Amino acid sequence: MNYANRLGVTLAMTLLLGSFLCSPTAYAEPAEPKSVDELLDRVEQSIKDLPAYSFDFDIAINVDANGNKQSIESEFDVKIERPNRWAVVKQSGQFGATSMSDGKEETIYLPMLKAYIVRPLDEATGENNELASLPVTFLGPAGKVQALMGEGLKKFMLDGVTESKLAGEEEIDGVACWKCEFKQEGLDWQLWVTKADQPLPRRVVLVPDYSANPGMPKGMSMTAQIDVANFNAEPKFTDEDFKFTPPEGARQADSLQDAMPKPGPSPPHALIGEEAPTFEVDVLDGEAFKLQDVLGKKVVMLDFWATWCGPCVAALPEISAAANEMKDKDVVFYTVNLREEPEAVKEFLKEQELDVPVLLDAEGEIGDLYKAEAIPQTVLIGKDGRVQVVHVGFGGDAKKKLIEELTALLEGKELAQETLDKWEADQKKAEAEEDESAESEDDDAADAEAEGADVEVEEAAVEVEK
Repeated sequence: MNYANRLGVTLAMTLLLGSFLCSPTAYAEPAEPKSVDELLDRVEQSIKDLPAYSFDFDIAINVDANGNKQSIESEFDVKIERPNRWAVVKQSGQFGATSMSDGKEETIYLPMLKAYIVRPLDEATGENNELASLPVTFLGPAGKVQALMGEGLKKFMLDGVTESKLAGEEEIDGVACWKCEFKQEGLDWQLWVTKADQPLPRRVVLVPDYSANPGMPKGMSMTAQIDVANFNAEPKFTDEDFKFTPPEGARQADSLQDAMPKPGPSPPHALIGEEAPTFEVDVLDGEAFKLQDVLGKKVVMLDFWATWCGPCVAALPEISAAANEMKDKDVVFYTVNLREEPEAVKEFLKEQELDVPVLLDAEGEIGDLYKAEAIPQTVLIGKDGRVQVVHVGFGGDAKKKLIEELTALLEGKELAQETLDKWEADQKKAEAEEDESAESEDDDAADAEAEGADVEVEEAAVEVEK
């Protein structure tokens, strides 16, 4: 199992573990567990003993990159009623899905695709589950309903674990808990379980070990934490609690494959051909830079990046090399660092032995103006003041491609119009191919119908002859 899959599986486990918090006051003073295995056996049985329960919880993934802190959160509302009704509903956030069962069939809603799939329960809980292989960011706890109900939970929790131990007692929000510590390749994690005869997990924290991953920038750390609230061990459910209502704009798909975006041309960046948004900002060396001062006079190259972004780090030398080759021409080059402290940027440039001009976008306002929703993003602005080229991501031939594009812009070529024309032509081609495919399917259906009619005529002729 590779590092990404391990982290994904373990984060999925985190979603599950956090989901079983209940009030500690419901339990008497317990016997001390003798081992992690024994404690997990008790946890699994405690979950199976609950006929119905509901709760909500927050998932927070916190990233710290050289002092630049970011948080990715999702919130879920969960209702479970044995034997086969559930509602795992994503309320907000950037990852996860919704799964609902009315006892007859399951509906999975995939917000990333704005599509939902309805399927029999045996497909949802059986071995032939096409959604089981999706990453945790796609489904979250909605992809592990059986584990949410305690089925095979201990085995699921220990998958990939190489070391485990009891680590004493700690309080979580005033609740006495037993703490367990686990190790697996590339990941350490901790589990807090309520100190009770019927123990249930209270919190899980995962800490990836980036020292084992040379592709990650120095100073990068991450934690993932589950906090659970409003657990109800005696809920009063109605049929409406397990009824799925499609969100506005959602479409029903026949399968996961049908729900996936259809292949086709990708639209150009929203700023292509538009007037470049102007701004004024501090440069790392203390000066101020006004884009307006160079617009209409020079070709401008802006590269949006951050020290914690691996592809950004890989791209910077290539982009810088392209800028150096064009420095004696009418080209202005600046990198735009997003939301990081000046000292962290200076230390990074020193470690990487990079000498590039840096604009400090401390609040991410310039990134918002240029719709830098993913980085690295490199923007080329022509002498006409319009955005001519936008590259999102990093390719190995970045230096060569940028030099070609900068040269073309200096010669007065309209790269933005070329991109927009190509997009329009690709759209027309895709539509024509789709129409042709639909006509072919109609012809095949007509041929099959005609063939069936011929067979009926032949059979009738045989009967007459008899």
